[in-house]
Amino acid sequence: MAIESTDRYMSAFTKVAGRAPARLLALAVLSTLAAQTIAIAPAAAQQKEAKQPTPPQTPNDDLRLATELGFEYRLSPEWRLRLDSKLEIDHDVSRARSLEFRPAVEYAITPHWAVVGGYVQYQPYTTQIAARRGPFQDIAFGMDFGHLSLANRLRTEELFFDTNGALLIRTRYRLSAQHPIGDSPWSVLVSDEIYFNLKTDGTGRTPGFDRNKFYGGLVVDIGRGAKVAAGYELTEVEPTRGLNEYHTIKLGFAFALN
Repeated sequence: MAIESTDRYMSAFTKVAGRAPARLLALAVLSTLAAQTIAIAPAAAQQKEAKQPTPPQTPNDDLRLATELGFEYRLSPEWRLRLDSKLEIDHDVSRARSLEFRPAVEYAITPHWAVVGGYVQYQPYTTQIAARRGPFQDIAFGMDFGHLSLANRLRTEELFFDTNGALLIRTRYRLSAQHPIGDSPWSVLVSDEIYFNLKTDGTGRTPGFDRNKFYGGLVVDIGRGAKVAAGYELTEVEPTRGLNEYHTIKLGFAFALN
């Protein structure tokens, strides 16, 4: 069974089709704008005081909460616009950590292959983390085996640090599988993503393996192009950075605008 564009490789938090309910969409937009307004102002002032990026000072086995919000607008059968954001809270869900903002353009080469290009910004709430921003590129391939959908995504990010001109180039590979639960609107999603640092100039990080993320959760289609997802993610980080692993509860909301 063929898939449309990268619908099978994008996470459950951004994979949608159809038209979102107006009230839900309005609430989601207002929530995103409010979060960005709150995050950017204090973070910008804090970054002026930071002289160089340092590894995050968070405890091992930290419990985190991440809320993701995604929008999609289809320009044509091949082209679509995407806007994704993520707000993360760490220190056992007691401290706002960062806001991720990721607009992008996607082009479907075939029903199974797609490429994506865009911009990403990681805006911190704390001076222990430097703000990072830059372009990113995706290559995605997905296919179905009966009701089981498999997806592969290779992502490269070129991230410039705001403090001292440091540059981090890294690549990420994710494999995900999704299967519906009977005839219900619910489905199970599992994924694994591995990160490698390619260039670490001035970042204090080491080239090579950086981290691995394993996720498991549920997705529900609530109709008219809106989906909700919830799950658990285990992150294992390269030990020399002083943080071995942490646990994240993830909530996601996704909407299509047409």
